Amino acid sequence: NSTTASLTIDLSHNWLSGNFSEYSVDEEELVQAILGPRLGLFDVSDNFITGSIPGWFGSLISLRQIDVGGNFMRGALPPDINGTMFALGVLDVSFNREVDALDFDALMEIATLSEVDLAMTNITTPLPPSVPSWWRPTMDLRFTFMRWEGPKNSDGEHLPPYFTFSQEMAPQEFIEKGEPLSLNMMCPVVKWRTVPTEARGISGQEVTDRTPWIVPPRAVDRNAIEGGSPNLGVAFFDTYEDADGETQIPDLYAPKVFVSPYFFHFQNCECIDGYHAVQKQEHRPERFRGFPEGPRVVMRCELNVANDVTILLATLIGSICLLGLVVLVVYHRYRHELARARLNYRKRKGPPKEGEQLVMVSTDVQGSTEIWEWDAATMAVAQEIHDG
Repeated sequence: NSTTASLTIDLSHNWLSGNFSEYSVDEEELVQAILGPRLGLFDVSDNFITGSIPGWFGSLISLRQIDVGGNFMRGALPPDINGTMFALGVLDVSFNREVDALDFDALMEIATLSEVDLAMTNITTPLPPSVPSWWRPTMDLRFTFMRWEGPKNSDGEHLPPYFTFSQEMAPQEFIEKGEPLSLNMMCPVVKWRTVPTEARGISGQEVTDRTPWIVPPRAVDRNAIEGGSPNLGVAFFDTYEDADGETQIPDLYAPKVFVSPYFFHFQNCECIDGYHAVQKQEHRPERFRGFPEGPRVVMRCELNVANDVTILLATLIGSICLLGLVVLVVYHRYRHELARARLNYRKRKGPPKEGEQLVMVSTDVQGSTEIWEWDAATMAVAQEIHDG
């Protein structure tokens, strides 16, 4: 098939190991000549690949999606991934815990970039103080040690000037042994301050109610794609005007921002009911080599002790009341049997102890001798009743 960017390489979920070789100049030119204009997708996610991300990715100029997430790669994202890759829409290096740096200037040259996933990496490269007004990819920076240390934005938020808080609050999580666990806190959702709709149109077309947009493959309904590859296509959808008369794109296709609360210094975060906020100092984990030395101050939500004691006491009192009710019902049901049992116990408790009060009762069956001679069987029954 000679169609431009029609080839895909999908080796994901295959338990592959080893690393990518670095090519010589001649080998890289050969790769570029053979695959450069034809390869549209390169996916080796969720394997056991080690080593660095190769620079020859940049020679595959027609790539629309690079996914190396979920491996054991390390080092910096090569600056070769830049504006020469004129079609790149998705870049996923997430869950590579030893990937520690990237060149944002190089990434901002890629006009078609619609999704950048850096989650669960060791990247600490600070975000730039400004980005082009048309560069608005969906960015996932969660579970990293990226933190905005620049000045607050115009709204007084610990965010770059191109980010802002939305009105929405979302529960926060962290990853422990591969499983998401709750931080027991709610934090504001971060979003791009502006999303200029004209920047996302194709070939500079003016925005209309049927404008084609380049969209990331994970966000688009593939049945809605009209033309192009299903890995990164051209979708058509209706725009709308907001209350201020500004043209907006549907929320499904609007670029998102995902960051951990550490990124914005836990500003405006609130603990859920039953928990209270505490400030703690956490030291650099050993597995993150690029993390700055020294402790970092974080917010943690801890369970309210008073609530814990109240719950414990309520549970204890409830259990005691329930136990008392059960004892009362059992006693009422078996009170006669219990009375007989107490009487029998007293009869069987043995000889009296020294100083214990004693009552002697003497009985006799009158005429027993004659009765024994007259009817021994009947007398035996009577004697048993007497002795009992």
